[in-house]
Formats: sequence, structure tokens, C-alpha cells
Amino acid sequence: MTSPWVLATGLFLSALGELPFLPGLPGRFGFLTAGAATAIALALAALRRTRACLSREVWVLGAACAAVVVSRFVSVIGAADQPAALWQAVRVMTVLVFFLLVRAEAARFSGAGNIVATAAAALIVVHTAILACGAAWFAASGELGSFRGLFDTERHEALGLLPRFAGLPGEPFATGWLMLSCAMCVAWIERRSASLWLTVAALAVCLATLSFASLLVPVVLVLRFVPNRWGKLSAVALTLLAVTVLYVHPVAFQRGGQRIDLLPAYQGPPEVSDVVALHETQLPFWTLVWQRTVYLQLLPASLDCFAGSPIAGVGGRNHAVSCRAPTVNTLGEWAPGRVAHSEYTGLLAEHGLLGLAAAALLAFLLARLWSPRQSASAGPLAGVWSPRQSAWTGPLLVAYLLAGLAGEVWFQFPMAAAIGLATSAAGGLKARRNSAWGGTPGPADVPP
Repeated sequence: MTSPWVLATGLFLSALGELPFLPGLPGRFGFLTAGAATAIALALAALRRTRACLSREVWVLGAACAAVVVSRFVSVIGAADQPAALWQAVRVMTVLVFFLLVRAEAARFSGAGNIVATAAAALIVVHTAILACGAAWFAASGELGSFRGLFDTERHEALGLLPRFAGLPGEPFATGWLMLSCAMCVAWIERRSASLWLTVAALAVCLATLSFASLLVPVVLVLRFVPNRWGKLSAVALTLLAVTVLYVHPVAFQRGGQRIDLLPAYQGPPEVSDVVALHETQLPFWTLVWQRTVYLQLLPASLDCFAGSPIAGVGGRNHAVSCRAPTVNTLGEWAPGRVAHSEYTGLLAEHGLLGLAAAALLAFLLARLWSPRQSASAGPLAGVWSPRQSAWTGPLLVAYLLAGLAGEVWFQFPMAAAIGLATSAAGGLKARRNSAWGGTPGPADVPP
């Protein structure tokens, strides 16, 4: 049972971004340490050579993962910044290996899912404690003091100087999607009451980030507690509202001679007048005056990049270099080019049709594993779906996929762990709880 503990350690370390005592390693410290843990777990799995690690299902998923990795390395060839593209390809490869290992270990041992989920629970507990202590300190003294490095205090165009919780990753949105993925993982905690409270805590921390991920929490709650048609319609309405807030910077409402100012308009030099141009949309009784946010500003640049390199794309992490377009972000900062700020358009621009086809293949196989109605007819993937998914799992997955509209969230260690557990055959099943922390063999260990 060494590998699950190593994977759990890697999952926890992956959340460590730019720490106050480790400057100069924004986001890479967590990846490097999690990658080292993944390499150790892979070596242990190779030495053990269990049927779970070499099963037909893992080979099929491994082939799809390999296609994704190959598409990333192919895009390195024509990249303007090849080191950045190579770094991203290695990162994606490591995360996908981590996913396969989590899935194999959860299929091999009944307690493995619980162990990996414990790391996600620890991340939730740590962030909840930091948030509670920081909020209490701020309420008592009016300042953050020692917690300043864990909160984003820059002036936001919409939120002003209101502190946003940045957590261990060092960025509010990153902490938001981290909590969503950790909430998916804790469904495999053996104690259902603990799993519920951890999920609630994760959503509370997500709300405190005041990021796009926070706007998706109501979608999760509606899908969870209103499962009928009205719940789905409400979720669609909330999603449209969240996407509107993501793409539109509201400046004012006006009618006749009346005007209600909402947010300060973006300002810029004359050469970017088209970027800061004011737009008007007629609503019932009022006219909305608005500008495009950075997310909407980057969409044409991403599509132009895809049109210029439709096969292999411009290379990972090359959007800011190859898809240049003047943009202003929600902090009022100007830049000639930025990352795609979207998994969907970023995939097209940076990896082209090859990356899209590989990602679609992997998504198709995972969808076949996810649905119990389809698993019986999934061919070589039959019977590998894990029925222990909580009622929160589906809503959280929907929110996580929507979070891809605002940043890079797909190939991350926490989400890889959540999907690995959700598609495992034995991870956390009630019928196999002989030892929550021990090495009780799962069905993959039983000789045929």
C-alpha cells in the first residue's frame, strides 16, 4: 500500500504554488514535487506489476492519454517559445500518468480511494482553517497581517480592495477550481458525514475566492438540490449569468436623461480605442452600457491563431507570444498578449485539430466509464465504472467543466485524482470496506 500514500502526498503537494517562504517558484514548486511523487509511485507500480496496473482498461485509457501527450509534443515543433511548450507537454504527461496510477491503485485496493481522498480532505481542511483565521484577523484588526500573502489585495475593477482568498496556490481562481476538484475527491471518504461537511467547506472556500469559480457554486447547489426540470433550467440561467459576468464589463444603466453608474470604464491610449470602446445593449426599460472583458477580448485572437495553424497549433503556453492582441484585465493592467484564459479556445489555438481530436477521444472514453448505463456496453471498458459517486459528483463536474471557460483547469493533479477515483472499479465501495486504511485486496487482485 505504499503507492497510494505516495500519490496522496503528490496530490497535496500539487496545490503548493507561490509560497511566501519559497519565492520565485510560482506554480512550479507544486508541480515538481507532485511530479516526483508520481515518478516514485510509477516505479513502485512497475516493480509490483499487478494485474490492476496492467489491466486492459488501463491500457485503453493509457493509449488515449498517450494520444493527448503526442499532440502536445507535436505542437512543440512549430512553437515560437519551445521551452514553454515543452514544459507544458511534460506537465500534461505527468498529470495523465498520475491519473492512470490513481485509477489503477483504486481498482487494486479498496482502501486506496480513501487514502487519496484523504489528501484532498487535508487540502480542504487547511484552506478552511487559513480562511477562518485570516477572516478573524481581518475582522479584529482591519488588516490581514501575516495572512496577507494568502489573500489577493490588489484593486479589482469590480470588487475594489476587497480581499480575495488566494490560498496555497497563490491565486483566487486557482484556489476556486482546486476546491471544486477536492470536493469531488472526498466522495470516497469512508464516513459519509465527513464527506458531506468537507464538501460544504470546500464550496465555502470557493465562494471566498470571489473568482469566476465562486459564480459556479450556485450552479452546483441548484443541480444538487433541485434535480428536476426546473433545477436544470435554473442551472442554465445561472450559468448564462456567470458567463455574462465573465465576458461583459458593465459600465452603466441609462434611460433618457437618467444614468446609473456601475463600474469605472476601462481607459487606454488611442491606439487601443477599439478595445475600450463602449457598447450599448437595449434591455427592457433600460440601456446597458458595457465593455468587453479580457476574456471576450482574447476570443478573436485565439480563433485567428487557430486559423493560422489549424493542424498542430502554435504550441502550449505560446498564446501570449503568438496570438498577440492588446487587452486590459480586471485589474486595469494592459498587455500586448496574454494566455488564452480558456481551455476551449486555448486548446484550438495552441494544439489545433490534433489536440482537439486527442482530447475528444479521452473525453469520450471517460464519459463511457462515467455512466453506469453505458458501462455495460462499453466494450473493453465494461465493468470499470465505480458506483460510489455522491450526489455532489455530477454537479461538481459540471461546474469544473464550466470553469474551463476562465482558465487552465483540465490537466491538473486534483482533477486527475477525482476522475481516476470516479472511473475505478473498487475505489471506496461500501461492500469492500474491510479496512479503510489497510491493504485489503480488491477484485483486481483475485486470480481469474
